[in-house]
Amino acid sequence: MNSIKDLKNNMASFELNSLKYLYNCAGDLVCNPVPPFCDITKAAELVEISAGWEGAEYAVALRWGVLGVVAEIKLDNQEQVDLQNLIDDLNTVYTKYNGNNGIAIGLLSVEGELWPQLFIPSDVVLGYQKLLNSVKNEFLNVLDKHCFA
Repeated sequence: MNSIKDLKNNMASFELNSLKYLYNCAGDLVCNPVPPFCDITKAAELVEISAGWEGAEYAVALRWGVLGVVAEIKLDNQEQVDLQNLIDDLNTVYTKYNGNNGIAIGLLSVEGELWPQLFIPSDVVLGYQKLLNSVKNEFLNVLDKHCFA
């Protein structure tokens, strides 16, 4: 079987060092001190906007210095998930949206845990509702198909 790294080689890099969480999925500020270049007012606005979203955990983070919302979910039953099909479906969403206004789709692999992730920059969240809804819905459809089946 291919390694996770081999399977996800076509997706954006999601590694722990690429994300700096400002607010966790509960809306708690988890970054202290806040980086000086971060618009913490806009970050708080993103927390409020994403608070009602469903289907994943939503946190506010900086990804390579860009402020946005991260949608993620931990795969609890990895042995029951067909990783090749999950990654193929994530790659379909990745191919359609990745790089579009800074959107990124990937799979974080850390300490044996897998987290499908979607990063939506604040500009998309605040100014491109149709794009936001489209990418979020397609990502959530992949999660529904593979993580909650």
